[in-house]
Amino acid sequence: MQSKKVLRSAAVFALMVTVATATMAGSTVQTTAAKTGHVRSSASPALVLGPQAVPAATTSPKYGLFTCQLVGLSPGATWYDPFQIRAAYNINALIDAFQSPNIVSQLSTFISFYGLPGMNGLGSPSDPNLGTFTQVAPYGLTPFVPGNADMTSWANEISLDVLWAHAIAPRANITLVLSASDQDSDIENARAYAVGNQLGDVISQSFGEAEICEQPSLVAAQHQDFVNATRNGVTVFASSGDSGAGQPTCNGASLFLSASTPASDPLVTAVGATQLDAARYCLAALACNPAVNPAPGTYESEVVWNESAEGIGASGGGFSVLYGAPSYQKSALPGGNKQLGVPKERDWEPYHKPTQVDEENIQRRSSESLLRNSAN
Repeated sequence: MQSKKVLRSAAVFALMVTVATATMAGSTVQTTAAKTGHVRSSASPALVLGPQAVPAATTSPKYGLFTCQLVGLSPGATWYDPFQIRAAYNINALIDAFQSPNIVSQLSTFISFYGLPGMNGLGSPSDPNLGTFTQVAPYGLTPFVPGNADMTSWANEISLDVLWAHAIAPRANITLVLSASDQDSDIENARAYAVGNQLGDVISQSFGEAEICEQPSLVAAQHQDFVNATRNGVTVFASSGDSGAGQPTCNGASLFLSASTPASDPLVTAVGATQLDAARYCLAALACNPAVNPAPGTYESEVVWNESAEGIGASGGGFSVLYGAPSYQKSALPGGNKQLGVPKERDWEPYHKPTQVDEENIQRRSSESLLRNSAN
């Protein structure tokens, strides 16, 4: 049975978008092949959505605010806009399945609402000073079926990825690479196309599944994609998951202890989720004194995201059954664990062009990975 990639929660957006500034452009989806039929499993992607924001009866100098952004209103969960996230983190080829049929209009509305720089590819005259948005469906685009929970969840994830990638890097090009479905083989085809055609210098993957649920041949193929990407100086990211130390079983019926792939690959930077505490907007009109309160978005604290007690989810993590611990983890892993721990950091910085030593490490890891996959 073909396995399916599982979507990752909207709760990880603050981390995800800081790394999702891949090359992306155009409102017209480019397709290069017709879609073929696929056997589908019964599992559905899981997308965790928070409460809906309520508009406040006030505005900032440029745009409307919500009650959960203001000091003294809507206690509890706080919602952050692009300017707060940029302030908090001092920062000024997405790959997904199916499609988000309204992504162009959503992106246009998002840009207009917050006064962000526009993008080429949204219907306006081309401007060389702006980034470009492109959608590419290399193996055909599956028609969107309204009411289909699987497709709707992917559409929500796509919109989240694209909007916040632009919010964090408003001048970047964004290429959204769409697979024909969320079957592992279709995801792999789209990823190989993105890497082979060098569609971006950063690749973001907001999906994953338990390592044992993906066919060994596909695990080997995706690892080769990451080898090729690394040789070209491309940084690859993937979500570590939304279910703590668990992943959905291969039939989606329950959870079991597992690390997530592709996040567990040694050449991928696994991104966990955090819960950010940053300053809200302080408005004198609401009896808040800006002189004694921090500026909106000021970083205050951050902890691992964990709402498992509420039945919502938690940042993913675990130990790989496919990959051994890299040298930079061996001294830090508890109990002398010899397996790779997720989330993790790469042993070279993003955008670092691999040296000869790096190339030798890539070759060694690739060979070791293929041997482990064959053994499993």
